[in-house]
Amino acid sequence: MRSLLFLQACLAAVGVSASNVDLEENIYDAQAYKPRQLMTRQIRPAAPVSGPRIGGPVWKPQIGQKVQVILDRRVAQLTQFSRVTPEQADIWDLDLFDTTKQTIDVLHANGKRVICYLSVGGSESWRPDFLTIPKSDLGDVMPKWKGERYLNLRSPTVWRLMQDRIKMAYDKGCDGIDPDNVDPFNDDFERGGGFTPPLTEADSVDYLRNLSAEAHYYGMAVGMKNAESILANVTDFIEFAVNEECATYSTDEDGCMLYVPFLAKGKPVFHFEYVNVNSPSLFSRGAPSIQSVYKNWANLSSADILSYYCLQNNFGFPYLPNSTVGAMFSTAVKKLDLGGWVMYCDGTYAETPTAQTVGGPDRELDPGWRGKESQRGGKGKSGGLEMTSPTGPQAGGSPSGGLLGWLTGGGRDS
Repeated sequence: MRSLLFLQACLAAVGVSASNVDLEENIYDAQAYKPRQLMTRQIRPAAPVSGPRIGGPVWKPQIGQKVQVILDRRVAQLTQFSRVTPEQADIWDLDLFDTTKQTIDVLHANGKRVICYLSVGGSESWRPDFLTIPKSDLGDVMPKWKGERYLNLRSPTVWRLMQDRIKMAYDKGCDGIDPDNVDPFNDDFERGGGFTPPLTEADSVDYLRNLSAEAHYYGMAVGMKNAESILANVTDFIEFAVNEECATYSTDEDGCMLYVPFLAKGKPVFHFEYVNVNSPSLFSRGAPSIQSVYKNWANLSSADILSYYCLQNNFGFPYLPNSTVGAMFSTAVKKLDLGGWVMYCDGTYAETPTAQTVGGPDRELDPGWRGKESQRGGKGKSGGLEMTSPTGPQAGGSPSGGLLGWLTGGGRDS
């Protein structure tokens, strides 16, 4: 404080108003070759947080917090001296089995919260507890996901397995759980997961209610991924929602507007959209360009893609909220492989150092192996805005090129 007052006095002595100099937000880079170059002060580390405890308060994430999600790889081993990247990510969504307690402890020491991903409605043949699942509790194969079959959500054996996994999350210090595949009723074959009788929406609601009660016992928050058709029925007993590509699928009723009542209750939506990334050249200081993973969106500019995915310009689509509501979504733009790269709506981007998953193959060689969930009305990547569609939007009248012209110029698939 004394040095700051001294600097203000010196500025006043030479006739420079301190109000014209941003002393808090920028500092002079004395090592820079060019004089008077400003560099932004690094984000101040958040205060350390502690993990959950039995009988303690349930952690409640807040609207607007930034999130990083890494599932196909694991965060490279962190130590107390590690720099956590990206610094601006408040919440980290990481795989329960692949993430060590040490990693979670370091993230907590840096003021970060950790959500642990686990599949609660699908078997995963590479998990260490897979062989404990009776064959009678394994349903249809998930055609888009290697090594996965639907689980019988009504089974006491499956429930005991999930209790063990939730206890594992608590023992590792997870602040919340991200339960995937909660909607076998919405499977590709319309067979309710392949069970008799078929699994229903009511089964999923009851199952998630039990999962929530179990996690809350340990002081952990619970979310729900996609499964928008039951969102209204589970809102009261979950703390957050996870959505994949509601902006991409805004051309039908599965738009982001379905999450507005959830946000109105003060509960956050962690929203992920997927892109291909073209890195800048070695000698360029520019940001990488991003491109939709769908070929019929391939000619849209980076600016259009970011503003659209971040719900800041709905370009006339009826199922997207206005920019004020859109800003309430915690949006992160990711590569399909769900590795370390992430971009936020303010244009900042980073890449978290990652390593091969523990005891498993390097899944980055098989991009999207877990990545985005396919259970969105059976569409996945094969319907709606088809990844391999030969028809693409025509560049047009948008100030930054592409999307508006596509809407008005007939380039949109019917």
